[in-house]
Amino acid sequence: MIKALIFILIGFIVGVFLASSLSWRDIDWDNLKQNPWQEAMRLRAIISERPAKELHSAVVTKVLDGDSIIVEGGREVQLLGIDADEEGETCYEAAKAKLTNLVSAKEVTLIRDANDTDQYGNLLRYIQSDGKNVNVEMVKEGLVSVRIDDGVTIYKNDLIFAEQFAKNLGNGCKWGN
Repeated sequence: MIKALIFILIGFIVGVFLASSLSWRDIDWDNLKQNPWQEAMRLRAIISERPAKELHSAVVTKVLDGDSIIVEGGREVQLLGIDADEEGETCYEAAKAKLTNLVSAKEVTLIRDANDTDQYGNLLRYIQSDGKNVNVEMVKEGLVSVRIDDGVTIYKNDLIFAEQFAKNLGNGCKWGN
């Protein structure tokens, strides 16, 4: 009986929150059934409406590993909020291959957060390609782990949510059997 009341109370609180932030028209019910992850992330973006600090586009000329690339002009870019295995470690090849598939030779959007560069002068960015946040996709696929520091603010919760999603499903070489 007490469990039922707790679930009802939690459901009520969540319902009030959603009702105040969204209307039922905002939910794409077909997409929710077919791809709940994508719909949850879309609704979360509507609720939070985080403004990106700085956006610019660039063409990816080379993928160095699972969390770093080179863009036109020779600038190295580290993907914010993620940590990929180094060469010779378990997920190195899979992470590099997936990142190559997502961004190689494509024009991508680079999104700046709190910190512009790392200690080596490399750009720190979230990468968006074909409408997807590549950093979050890499985590969701279970190929990299989340690394949160002071410079990760805009997509911090998305990254944490994606890692929990990957762990729960046993995705990729990080969390698979």
